[in-house]
Amino acid sequence: MTGRNRRRRRKRKSNIDFVKVFFFLVTCLVIVFAAVVILSKIISHKDRYFDEGLAFYQNAEYDKALDRFADALSEKQIFSRNKDKNTRLYMADIYMKTADYDKAVEEYHYNRHLRTKRMSVK
Repeated sequence: MTGRNRRRRRKRKSNIDFVKVFFFLVTCLVIVFAAVVILSKIISHKDRYFDEGLAFYQNAEYDKALDRFADALSEKQIFSRNKDKNTRLYMADIYMKTADYDKAVEEYHYNRHLRTKRMSVK
């Protein structure tokens, strides 16, 4: 009987459910992929671009500041709505200082739209 039990144990160990293993591996891959996507959205160059734009703004290098602010807005990042609002306000201020009033008004209106949109969500 001892020999039979060993054979049964060996037979049971060799019966791996490959479908369950496959779905487990696929699930793990999906989780890893989702984590990478989320981290790439959280970690971006938005802050660096904003800081560089702010430095150019403070040095009255408005063309370079606008480029950096535009780069900051193009970066997608989770929880960056306030940073985007500040960026757009700086851009509007630059447009006012360079007498490009139409673009300044566009930026102020866009910022106002973001603010009213947030208020209506609450």
